[in-house]
Amino acid sequence: EIARLDIDRLNTQAHNLQLKEKLSEELEALKDAEAKIDEQEGEIRRCNDEIEKATLRVAKLNREYNKMVEECEDEEPLGPLEAAIKSISKEIEQETTEIRGLQREWLMRQTELIKTISRTNAIQEKDSES
Repeated sequence: EIARLDIDRLNTQAHNLQLKEKLSEELEALKDAEAKIDEQEGEIRRCNDEIEKATLRVAKLNREYNKMVEECEDEEPLGPLEAAIKSISKEIEQETTEIRGLQREWLMRQTELIKTISRTNAIQEKDSES
């Protein structure tokens, strides 16, 4: 009977050791996932700042463009003024294209962040079940 209890105790100790090792692995994976989430959130904030700057630049260019168009309506458009309007219109299009690209990148990063958070939650749930 004592030998059987010793064997049960050794088996339980071995099982506990395995569980502790698995817990350490899962905690390390969770730590890595959280670090990646923090990095992605920082990148998302940076992209948001870039989008905001580009949006402000587009708004400024639109105001300049509207001002030039209003000035042209009163008299016959002049060559250099038309060139300036065309140049500003081109800048607006470029900034708008850049904003759209940054927005797409932001959405992709948000999607990736959500997937990482889901995986982290799954790991946490798995750990809590163990």
